[in-house]
Amino acid sequence: MRNKIHLYIFTIVLLLGLILFVMPKYSQVSKKEREYNTKRLELENAIESIATLRDTLNKIEERRRVIFAERNLLFLREEEIPIFFKDLSIVIKRNKITSFEIKPSDFEEIQDLPENFPLKLKKLPINLKLIGNYNQFIDFFRDLYDESYPISFNQVQLMSSENMLTLNVIFDVYVLEGGE
Repeated sequence: MRNKIHLYIFTIVLLLGLILFVMPKYSQVSKKEREYNTKRLELENAIESIATLRDTLNKIEERRRVIFAERNLLFLREEEIPIFFKDLSIVIKRNKITSFEIKPSDFEEIQDLPENFPLKLKKLPINLKLIGNYNQFIDFFRDLYDESYPISFNQVQLMSSENMLTLNVIFDVYVLEGGE
């Protein structure tokens, strides 16, 4: 009988030990498991968000490459401005314009760019005065067009005096600020 009592006491102590020591550990493990699952889901969502952002950034980078690939048709870099003036002089001389005068103004900010436009652009207004005949002016504009420079004409004025025509032109050249 004594052995049975000892066995009961041992069983009760073992059960109490399990209940008091193992069950709290089990509830802590369950709590940690729930936290782990929650963190895992958050991490999976973060990974999906990062993948979406990466795709968006790749699309933006691809668009930026396209813009820069077409840059020569859209705007000049600052270091290309002297080349532009040289090419402009060559076009004028090639068409045998009698007289010419080129007066660049100071750079101006472009006011009508969309918000968050990815590039920093400015414009360089240029006053150009040419003296020649009508055919020379037509050839000049044709050759200037063939050069594919980013020019926007603001004002073109043609005046006649003593068998010669005077052409006053005000135009803007678009320049990438900082030459990015």
